[in-house]
Amino acid sequence: MRHGDADVEKLHKKEFVDWFSMRIEELYEDGEANEHMMSLANGPEFRAKHYPIYNVHGFRFHTSPRDVAKQTQNDGVMVKGEGHTEGCVPWYGKIKDIIELRYTKGNRVFLFNCHWYDTATE
Repeated sequence: MRHGDADVEKLHKKEFVDWFSMRIEELYEDGEANEHMMSLANGPEFRAKHYPIYNVHGFRFHTSPRDVAKQTQNDGVMVKGEGHTEGCVPWYGKIKDIIELRYTKGNRVFLFNCHWYDTATE
């Protein structure tokens, strides 16, 4: 049976979270996943925190709204892309929001919501 892209995305959204949780639980019971993986599989807390600034590994990131009235801007990001026939194509963007998700066992995940630029046309 062949699925269209829209069908695959619907199926993924509907089933992946439950499948992932059950799979990590099986691996944990077999000693192949640790407590940190279990905490991620159980999902984050219901509340998220938003930050205008985030420091990690000696780098400081700002959101675009925070930088609006500042003389220096620090809201830009660049990610090296992979998988293109031309080689690694860089992606450039501006950080709109920095979101922290908290999990059990002290796990935290920081997400950068970015506006990405298409460098081929912009």
